[in-house]
Amino acid sequence: MTLIRFAKPDSRVQSASYKPEFSEFVNSFLNSANRYAHECSSMPAVNIIEEPTAFRLQLAAPGYSRTDFDIKVENDSLIVSSKGTEKPETKAKYIRNEFGIEPFTRTFNLGKSIDSSKIDARYENGILEFTLQKREEAIPRPPQKIEVN
Repeated sequence: MTLIRFAKPDSRVQSASYKPEFSEFVNSFLNSANRYAHECSSMPAVNIIEEPTAFRLQLAAPGYSRTDFDIKVENDSLIVSSKGTEKPETKAKYIRNEFGIEPFTRTFNLGKSIDSSKIDARYENGILEFTLQKREEAIPRPPQKIEVN
């Protein structure tokens, strides 16, 4: 086995030639991550619970009123949006302002197991809750014993 030594490349030349491309790559990643984080921060959190005959979808939206929501079913999707409210008074002197009532839109694919004509919604204590009834054929049936004759 022969060992061959290579000359150490001039690190100043190599790093200078790759630095702009690498910086652009890292910055584009960070910018998109910041955009995603901002979009997620204005989206209300959601819980989805499966029950034997229905799904319950709970959307955390404290500070909104019932009239702030626009809810529709379109192309097997449940679309929930809110226009939000106006910006806080400019006269108010906030010591800390960590949340606002911002506009949002969330879309949920209903799939073939949901009966879109049987969706109920109610808003109570800051939670917008939907009951999404399953279609009759999507409800699991208990095993049946079959007697042999």
